[in-house]
Amino acid sequence: MPPLKQQRHEQETTLKILVGRIPENIVNGLIYRNKPIDYFPALPVLPKILPSELLEQRPDIKAAEQNLLAADVNLKTIKATYFPQISLTGLLGFGSNKLNTLFTNSAETWQVDGNIAGPIFDFGK
Repeated sequence: MPPLKQQRHEQETTLKILVGRIPENIVNGLIYRNKPIDYFPALPVLPKILPSELLEQRPDIKAAEQNLLAADVNLKTIKATYFPQISLTGLLGFGSNKLNTLFTNSAETWQVDGNIAGPIFDFGK
């Protein structure tokens, strides 16, 4: 039985510190013990539906919303990897072995490249 009394004492002391009361006052009977429920004042009635603006201000709701948006972006990125990627590259310029013929019509050069890449094997991912 002494371990239970010690545990009760520790719990009461912790509770007293949390509620900001002096431990001796609570132990000496200044708290409400063995009182009927009608003795205590009634709690205020909360509205049945809380305004959404109030809920939007809660930090946990904001964090959950941001996590949902981040997950949506990640999902779109993952879906995009299943489609082929097409790229076109163009090059236009001048090329010559001699500096004095570099900017002539015969020195013009151009190149167009295309590339298509896509997943063939994803190994069940």
